[in-house]
Formats: sequence, C-alpha cells, structure tokens
Amino acid sequence: MFVLNGHTSQVTSLACREREECTLLSGSDDGTARLWSVKNQSGRSIRSFFCGNKASISSVSFSKKHEHEVHLASSNNIYTFDLRRDEVIMLKSDHTLSLPTHSENDEINAISSNQKGELLSACDDSGYVYILSNDDKLSIKTVLHPHQNVCMQSMFRQDADVEIVSVGSDLDLQSSLVRSNWTTKASVTKFDFNSLFSNSTDAKQIFNPPIVQCLNINGNHASVGLGNGNCVLFDLTKKGPASILDVFKAHESSLTQTAFINNNSMLVTSGLDDKISIWDIRQALLPKKMVPKKKGVAKPKNSHIESKSTKVWCHDHTLDDLRINCISVHEESKTIFVGHQSNRIFGIPYNL
Repeated sequence: MFVLNGHTSQVTSLACREREECTLLSGSDDGTARLWSVKNQSGRSIRSFFCGNKASISSVSFSKKHEHEVHLASSNNIYTFDLRRDEVIMLKSDHTLSLPTHSENDEINAISSNQKGELLSACDDSGYVYILSNDDKLSIKTVLHPHQNVCMQSMFRQDADVEIVSVGSDLDLQSSLVRSNWTTKASVTKFDFNSLFSNSTDAKQIFNPPIVQCLNINGNHASVGLGNGNCVLFDLTKKGPASILDVFKAHESSLTQTAFINNNSMLVTSGLDDKISIWDIRQALLPKKMVPKKKGVAKPKNSHIESKSTKVWCHDHTLDDLRINCISVHEESKTIFVGHQSNRIFGIPYNL
C-alpha cells in the first residue's frame, strides 16, 4: 500500500484515466482538485485546481471528447480546466457552467459522461438530472426530474445514449432506480428498492432502510449500492422494467461506491465498514434458466433470488474512526485508489 498526500481535508471524489501509466484526478472538501502521476506504487501531484468558491469538490471527471480537459463539480457549478495551460497551480477555470438551484444549498452530487464524451450528465440534491452538451463549452441540452427529493447519481447506458439511468429518493424516502429517455423526457421504468425488503423482520433492516448510495453501469448491467450494506445487480438489456440479477450482502454498513473490472466479470465494492471487496459476478450475469410450466408458459427456475456473487478478495482499511469516501480502479496496474476522510489517498494493489 502507498499513500498520496496533498489535500488538507477529506477526499470526496476520484477518477482514473485508464492508460498504461496511471493519471489520477481527485477532489476534496478543501475546495481543490489535484492531478496525480502514479507509477511503481508511488505518485506525485502534478497539477492543482482552485474553483474559487472554497466549496467542496463533489465530483471529478476526465473529458473523453477533449483529452486535454477535466471537469470538476462544486456547489451548483461545473468547472472546466484546460491541461494545455502551463500553470502547475491553476487558479481560474477556462469555463464555468452554473446549473439552476431549486432549494437553498442545492448542490451537484455527481457528473458522468457518455461513451464518446459528447454528453455529460449532472444530478443534484433536488432530484434533477441535467443533460449537457460537451462542445467547445458545456451547455444545458435538456433537464429531467426523475426523483422528487435527491438524485445521488446518473449515468448514460453505454451504446444506448438516449437512456439515462439514475438513482435517488422521493419525498417519502422511497429509494428508486429510474430509466429515462432524455430525448423525450419520458420515464421508461422505475424500480422501488423498498419492495425488496418490505417483508424483512430483521431489526437492523427496520432501522437501516435501503437508501440508495451509489450507481455504476457497464453497458448492459448496473450495480447499485444501498445504505443497508446490500448490493443489487440489474439487467438493462430489456425494454421493460430492469430485472434483478442478484442481491448480496456486500458490507456491514452503507456502500460508498462500486466499480466493474476484469471485462465486467468482477465488481469492486467499498463501504463505511472500512472494507474493500472484489466479487466474482459471472454466475449472476448468466442468463436465467427457464423451465416450462404445464401449460407451456416459461418461468424462471427460482422465483426467489439467492446470492450468486462470490467474494474473491477483501482488504480491511480500518484507520482510527475515519471512513472510506470513494474509490477508483486502475486496472492496468491492478490498483484500487481510496479517497479517505483522513485527507489522504491510498493506493492498494490487488491480485486475482
């Protein structure tokens, strides 16, 4: 394990550029972002970015369309910095896009890009999802409102750019996954996570409801991390409601992030129990076996979903009483980067 020091407050967001040599982008509660060059289990900060408002950096992203640009979300703004500039300390962004605020202290929770980088999505504390055009400058293309209360994360489905998948909650704290067609602003399907555990008699479940915390998509499949420690895998290939492929207890407390690796056959999860795990999800992604009913109507072999994912690696990252905020994986070097409440970034090698 190795450590990257530089931020003066907790690290809130990470993004890796997947190349042979690792470049890491980090955001922090100290109001700055940093660009790191990492090689041979050591790294150094090569750029610092200041957004000017001293608010926390909630999300960071490399531009897929313009490789010389990075995007940072802070408060209700998205800042774009051009890496072709000579400054090591970048005090002013090249472009700033301010999104509308619908309530006091409304903030952007996450930004993400589609496969080609031509579009970005941004979601906020009021449940809105903004589709942004990434031309010479970011601009708002359209606005959706799939969640009444808060939208934690929104992502484009790869190879289906008209579909945006989002997770969040409504005013009654009912957490949901919503699939929307952003070109028509139509909600395609909505899945309520509370229905998964409505019959639970577990005392921990009653006081720890399945509030959505994070989302990741690999194209045909989605992983959702919940506040009760469960991870849910979805099949997105069908036009109807997203079907559940697996539900498994990934952590003893809330998940903070998930990431698909190894050609989407493995899933990395992190949680507030200070653990990072890698799960073999190949069995879960296999097509369900169908057996004919007496009247010739096919149905799944098992109506009750039993966990098919298997833990193959685990790292206990207990450090005082401080917690893991976020992770990002660089597969080429087999390193999981951990953004931590201790102001540090940890690089943790893994081996499968």
